[in-house]
Amino acid sequence: MRNILFLSVILIFFPAVNGFSQTLKVATGEYSPTIGANLKHGGYATHMLTLAFESQGIKLDIDFMPWKRAMVSAQKGDYDLTFYWFCSEERQKDFHCGESLIQSEIYFFHLKSLDFDWQDYDDLEPYFVGLTAGYHYSPELDKLVNAGELNSHVTTRDIDNVNMLLASRIDIFPMTVLEGLYLINNRFPPESARKITYHSKALLKPTGHPLFPKVNENANEILQIYNKGIMEIKAKGILQEYEQKMIQGWYEQAL
Repeated sequence: MRNILFLSVILIFFPAVNGFSQTLKVATGEYSPTIGANLKHGGYATHMLTLAFESQGIKLDIDFMPWKRAMVSAQKGDYDLTFYWFCSEERQKDFHCGESLIQSEIYFFHLKSLDFDWQDYDDLEPYFVGLTAGYHYSPELDKLVNAGELNSHVTTRDIDNVNMLLASRIDIFPMTVLEGLYLINNRFPPESARKITYHSKALLKPTGHPLFPKVNENANEILQIYNKGIMEIKAKGILQEYEQKMIQGWYEQAL
């Protein structure tokens, strides 16, 4: 387990809010460039979460660990929150969902030289689809793949699928737009990056949220503090500003 203590620079003393600690324990996994122990500020999502709480006078003690352990540990109440996750009905049984921390639509990426268009899933039949193991893109796409109704190839990493795209070994590949643009613009030479685009129709529009375990008696209070903080920094345009920096590779630059 790797640990980073994010200290907020606070000019005045904030008393404890309703009796709970001014430093909250947070569990998360790693998914570059949005979350990572070795990224500047812990990555884009970590940075925005920190700024949201910092605006309310709260510090975060963040532990990076495997995603499954982060979920289970938070569920047991070992942590005040975990981030970021889809706010599914199943998760709402054990957690309060905060306001969205990140939104990154999933699109089909393809070579500009391919005349690709799709409006419904039947339109995908002629294409060879690249997928990354362990990802769930949409219920409809997962169903088609599991039923063997799509020509598809599974790799273990997104970057491998981009390489296959450039080599024309696959036709289309779904990625979130933030991670996709980041990967293409920062891991490939400009002449290769310029060959790739994505279709304007989103496969899915997921949002990522911090989850606050209901077993924690202060969960709802912490949730309200977070919601207030994230709405404040959203209103100031801070999320949009740093989202563009993330795509440009700013979070991987040396501190």
